[in-house]
Amino acid sequence: MAGQAGVRVALYPHVNFYMARVDDAVRLVGKVRHRNVGVTFNLCHWLKTDHEKEPAARAQPGRPYLVLVTINGADYEGEWDRLIQPLGRGQFDVYGLLKVLRKMGYDGPIGFQGYGIKGNVHENLKETMQAWQSYRDRMAREGR
Repeated sequence: MAGQAGVRVALYPHVNFYMARVDDAVRLVGKVRHRNVGVTFNLCHWLKTDHEKEPAARAQPGRPYLVLVTINGADYEGEWDRLIQPLGRGQFDVYGLLKVLRKMGYDGPIGFQGYGIKGNVHENLKETMQAWQSYRDRMAREGR
């Protein structure tokens, strides 16, 4: 039905679900074999399930099927309050991940994962947008 409507489906790996890892989503996409079905790379769920510190290792598994990426500020491990922060916060090198995605040729949508972030919503969004703009400016300065 989604294919007939021209809608793209992005499978979303989620901790403690049947499809908990990007690898699980890739396996399912391979079984579905439909051009409108792809994989979401979600930073916080990847951090919770895979514990890799190298951005290249994070994005690579879903590469041929990657249709959506969601990012956020994050530490490398911990509970959700450490794995989902406003963009620009945390130890994880989000900019490094964006560079890896660009190098892979990914040019699809990138969303912000803000689920459960405490504090003032407007301030968190402002901080996130400033961090995003700094990543975009830096990427433009460094070139593709």
